[in-house]
Amino acid sequence: MLNNKKEAVKENLSKNIIGITEHNKIIEGRGRLSLLEQKFIILMTTIIKSEDTDLPFIRIKASDIGKALDLNPKTMYRKIYSFVDELNKKEIIIPKPDGDLKALWVSSCERIHSTSEIEFEFSAKLKPYLLEINENFTFYQYDMIRKMRSLYSIRIYRLLKQYEKIKRRYFEYSEIRAMLGIEDHEYPLFGNFNQKVLKRARADIDTFTDLTINDIQFEKSGRKVTAIKFFFSTKEKAFVEKKEIPLSPIIQSMFDEFSMKTKCNKISSKVINDILLNRWNFIKQSESLLLKKEMTFEDYLKYKIEYVLTQASKKKIRNMTGFLIDSIKENYGGTKKHADKKIKEIRNSKNKELEILTYELNDLNASKDKYVTDNVMELFENKNIDIETVFSKVNNIKSQVRNYSGLSNIEMYEKSLIIRVVVNSYIVENNITYFPKLKDHNVKIAKIEKKMDKIKRSL
Repeated sequence: MLNNKKEAVKENLSKNIIGITEHNKIIEGRGRLSLLEQKFIILMTTIIKSEDTDLPFIRIKASDIGKALDLNPKTMYRKIYSFVDELNKKEIIIPKPDGDLKALWVSSCERIHSTSEIEFEFSAKLKPYLLEINENFTFYQYDMIRKMRSLYSIRIYRLLKQYEKIKRRYFEYSEIRAMLGIEDHEYPLFGNFNQKVLKRARADIDTFTDLTINDIQFEKSGRKVTAIKFFFSTKEKAFVEKKEIPLSPIIQSMFDEFSMKTKCNKISSKVINDILLNRWNFIKQSESLLLKKEMTFEDYLKYKIEYVLTQASKKKIRNMTGFLIDSIKENYGGTKKHADKKIKEIRNSKNKELEILTYELNDLNASKDKYVTDNVMELFENKNIDIETVFSKVNNIKSQVRNYSGLSNIEMYEKSLIIRVVVNSYIVENNITYFPKLKDHNVKIAKIEKKMDKIKRSL
């Protein structure tokens, strides 16, 4: 019996990840893919050569896929095998004048456990959109989407890239939802769609790609959004290319000390620059959002170096430099222990600062009270203000006055804090010109109170 199965062509994915040439019908196709599935499909298109007349049957190492997708080595096989199983069921719908084409993405996609490889072949129905693409295509660099963690960001970037020369693109609201594979029950409120899809995509595109979204405008019918317009521009080449990040002496000394302690080769400035360029984007977004609120990236590097040195004391690590780089990128060992320690240190420091500011505030208030009281006493003594008149007009001290029967008004003023505070407040309110330095006291007090309020809100 004849075996009609094509012979698998072994590929090294890392050699192919340069640029992506993608048919516009594929970009505008509708369907639901996960983030990893979408990146994997895009990567597989790079293996198809311009001279190919038939879709290749590809065999590729799972480890190569994992590296291209920047997956954690500890979990990458599980993640890859998971989406490989799902891809066999995923569809794409391509609009055509004579009726939509509905096709599976792949004719086969399976894992080979014995060699840790993936065998893959695109569906034959997609041939017109994958082979000999000489027109109606869009070209972009894989690096533009590599670090994106939202599948919607990737899709919107590709849709905008199609219109790069025009620098604007219009979508009916229902149209863009369909292109993004968003079903009716997902983000039913436009506010949620705007927050979770559009704003996230704008941030990712502005951060990672060669485009800048300058504005997003909404057309409405009454209160209902009916269309979305993107206005964008292309960044100058200098902004797209990787920049050299100034290396602080502290960071340089950390890496130098690591090399000295581990007796490994000095980590190249190129590698360090790559780490600093990406910073928090190396680790999971859910973790980085929490961590960067409580620590600097320099602290994070310090903790990763401590982690690697601790691991090296427990077991033999062949490539110390590689393990450190992976630990930084993948957040090996987590940072909870260090984060908790850092959070505790920060809180202790803030509480100490709050305690000092409290003493300062008490001193300022005491100084202000003394200034006002001294001025009021002087006004009474010089007969500028009649104390009898003041006491008769201030109603809310009558109960206190009864407690001091037999004493003169001036004696009551001196003995009773409550009476003194009320009388001072009344006199200041009605005779502010006698207290020229009071404004300075109040400004100093307000400044301290503002500092204290800011610290309290951060605890």
